[in-house]
Amino acid sequence: MHKGDRTRELILQILDSAISPLETPEIVAKVQEKIPKSTRTIVFKRLADLRGDGLIKGKYIGSGKGTWIWWTVKSFEEKSKIPSAKDTCAAKVLEIVDTADSPLETTEVVELVQRAIPKCTRTIVFKRLTDLRGDQALKGKYVGSGKGVWTWWRENAF
Repeated sequence: MHKGDRTRELILQILDSAISPLETPEIVAKVQEKIPKSTRTIVFKRLADLRGDGLIKGKYIGSGKGTWIWWTVKSFEEKSKIPSAKDTCAAKVLEIVDTADSPLETTEVVELVQRAIPKCTRTIVFKRLTDLRGDQALKGKYVGSGKGVWTWWRENAF
């Protein structure tokens, strides 16, 4: 780690204390509260460096003008116990989200569920995701602006 780099240290603190993956603009805003001279470019460079050093993970979400989300490496270490599900689609959704080592977009979950259970449509999978989120079996977050996307991860990932 680069000693004395306040921006890097602050980003690590921000991500360590996060309860969900954070978008780049969220991290930039939190860094700028403490270090006003930090620009988006500086913060993004540090995020990329930390990712390259293996201290954090990041994922580009969405198409076109998508956004990056970031989390700590240890966020997805612990696996949760899958609660019993009422139907096979919900059980498969839980299994897929639980075994993922990063947040998944809705389209990724739909594709993986449909490989195993072709009758599960996108609408059914999204309904199961939102129901399971309401039951606190998993967590989700709307990422991006305008036509953003939902990302999903298991309850105890953070």
